[in-house]
Amino acid sequence: METTHSSSGETFGADSDKPGAMVCHTEPAKFKALLESMGFAVHTPASHDEAINNLRLNNYRLVLVTLDYFNAPRGQSTIMEHLQDMAMATRRRLFVAYVIQGAHSYDNLEAFTNSVNLIVSPEDAAKDNFKEHISRGMKANDALYKVYFECMAAAGKI
Repeated sequence: METTHSSSGETFGADSDKPGAMVCHTEPAKFKALLESMGFAVHTPASHDEAINNLRLNNYRLVLVTLDYFNAPRGQSTIMEHLQDMAMATRRRLFVAYVIQGAHSYDNLEAFTNSVNLIVSPEDAAKDNFKEHISRGMKANDALYKVYFECMAAAGKI
């Protein structure tokens, strides 16, 4: 199966001082507003190809993917496949939140099984405390990799 990727994609530009986030949802307005209120500059790609190209062009801090965005045209890679196949050196710096119907919200084992950092049901994602769960998850992820990145930097590997 051969896939081609167009060169379309968004970048934040050198003048952006906010961390980047990408919302992969068919109707991203709600999640975009939530992430902007958390201080993120947000991209909302219209297709999987655009989302994949955005990942190549930007150093996102957060990617939020919902199940309704999951289906891609036959023969194209999905954003979830791309995230799962991403090089670990890059993936460690990225926090992925996955909103999927039937999820056991905030279950670390289920998140691990889906190769994401945070998994949540749409019902729980609609609650006011979703923002706090994202912040807490990102802080825990940063703490997990802090020593790793310090050791890699000391060894001259990054």
